[in-house]
Amino acid sequence: GTLTKGSFAVSCIKSQKLSEEVLLAVLAAVESYSNHPIARSIVSAADEKYKKFLVSEVKEISGMGISALVENRRVYVGNHRLMRSIGYSIKEDELSSVHIAISGEYAGCVELSDEIKEETKEAVLKLYKMGVKDTYMLTGDKQEIAEKISEAAGIKNVEASLLPDEKVKA
Repeated sequence: GTLTKGSFAVSCIKSQKLSEEVLLAVLAAVESYSNHPIARSIVSAADEKYKKFLVSEVKEISGMGISALVENRRVYVGNHRLMRSIGYSIKEDELSSVHIAISGEYAGCVELSDEIKEETKEAVLKLYKMGVKDTYMLTGDKQEIAEKISEAAGIKNVEASLLPDEKVKA
C-alpha cells in the first residue's frame, strides 16, 4: 500500500540573496494562484506572509510552473524545466523542488517531501515482530526520495524508479 500521506511539506529552503522567509513568501504569493498540491504546501508553509505582495499578470506555463509580476518584478516559479527554458542551467531534481527566478536572476528553491503515514512505522514494526526478516519498498519515486521514506519507515530494502509492471515483476 501507500506509505505516505500524499501531502507535501517544505523540508528545505535554499536562497541565493533573499532571506529564506522572504523567498518563501514570494514563492507563496505566486503559488497562491495554483491549486496544485505542491503549491498548496508552499502557501501553507508561508503562514500568510505572502499576502503582503501585490501579484498580477499570472500565467500558468503548462507542465513547468507559473510566471507573474510580483511588485512589478517578473517572477518565474516552477520546476527545473522552466528554469532551463528561461536560461538557467538547473540539473534535474533528485527531490521535489520548486525553483524561483526574480527579475532575471535565479533566486533559489524550496525542497518538498511527502510525509509518512503514522501507521506505516507501526505496520513495519509488526512485520518484524511477526518474524519477517526483510522488508522491501518498491516505488516509482526517485532513489533519494525512496531512501528517505524507507529509512523513516524502518524498511530495510528499497527499489526505486520502477514502473508499475516492474513493481509486479520485482
